[in-house]
Amino acid sequence: MIYDLHNDFLTGLPRERHRDYLIRGLKQSVKHIVPAIWTTEIKNIKDGFFRNSTSHIDDSDFGGLIDGYAIEDLHFLDSCSLGILSEIPLKYVGLTWNFDNALAGGALGNDGLKPLGRQVLVKAENLGITVDTAHLNRKSFFDVAQYHRGRIMNSHCAFYAKHAHPRNLTDEQIQTVIDRGGIIGLALHEAFLSDKDVTLSDAVEHIDYFVQKFGCDNLCIGTDFNGCTPPHDLSDYCDFRILKVRLAKLGYGESDINSIL
Repeated sequence: MIYDLHNDFLTGLPRERHRDYLIRGLKQSVKHIVPAIWTTEIKNIKDGFFRNSTSHIDDSDFGGLIDGYAIEDLHFLDSCSLGILSEIPLKYVGLTWNFDNALAGGALGNDGLKPLGRQVLVKAENLGITVDTAHLNRKSFFDVAQYHRGRIMNSHCAFYAKHAHPRNLTDEQIQTVIDRGGIIGLALHEAFLSDKDVTLSDAVEHIDYFVQKFGCDNLCIGTDFNGCTPPHDLSDYCDFRILKVRLAKLGYGESDINSIL
């Protein structure tokens, strides 16, 4: 059964297609999905926005498929609007997207964690919401690791030692997340996996690199489906059957494969 830590169908697909997408996921052996709401290009986010964004999905229809929601980029927050984080059951939140905002520096920016960002960290800790370090630059990442007392994770990335992309985690960052008991989701985004003709094999190489150095316990898949360009042969949940076969050929046991996927 597949666990997907980051899927953008809520903002990447038309609203009328969401139910059918989830039904198809169930048929493709998906056990849990964490739907992310990408807010960077959305204006006028006010009270009720997140309730309205998810009100058409009744998880009782899908047997617990939805494992909480995520907000990708809290750029819209100010010190008076932190209560909006209580609107829906959030598994995690990300402070920024690729660029600097009023909270922190993004992967393509230069800033570090800012005072408003530190307020958000406190609010997230009080609410029991994990802070997602995806999209943070190195400075903001280590600022968050230093100042945040709650849980941290990275929902969708790949590994810098295999491919030097600014969104990918270095070994030091990986170890920091692991030391905090966090989980890391491998994104199936071509640009993160390689700069060549990207295939499923590149995802296998990233998985194997992580496992050989850090073990299986803190790794899962955060596909970034509906928000990325996946390899042509790993673009849907049904392709995970091939991914499992490839890992088995490398000597991975069933329990290890199930732990990762």
